[in-house]
Amino acid sequence: MVKVTDAKYVKDYVVWLRFSDGVEGEVDLKDELFGEVFEPLKDKEFFKKFLLQPDWLTIAWPNGADFAPEFLTPRSGSTHSFNSTTNTTEKLSEAYLRAIALAALIRPAVETLPRKPGRLSTDSSSSLRS
Repeated sequence: MVKVTDAKYVKDYVVWLRFSDGVEGEVDLKDELFGEVFEPLKDKEFFKKFLLQPDWLTIAWPNGADFAPEFLTPRSGSTHSFNSTTNTTEKLSEAYLRAIALAALIRPAVETLPRKPGRLSTDSSSSLRS
């Protein structure tokens, strides 16, 4: 389950958030402040008083208002501005290393398979060009 790990006030009803999966970005909650518990958050000074609630895995206000982390994360049709590049390089590097390790494990097994006439060779010296 994803959780909010850091939060900072930006402006108006915009909060910058970082999630446990490395995704970070700004969320504008202006259009989400309806209903009895969220009404006090329309006061910008009160809105600024949110706190990171690790027990709830999200941000919350002194009156008990909070948004589920799943609601705050990027989703289809969202107007939230998120940047998931924080860990992109690390994730790509990890995926690349896993692919190399997997190829190293699979190659010996593939090389021992019997060859059938007309099949492509795994020999790197062969050419596919005519």
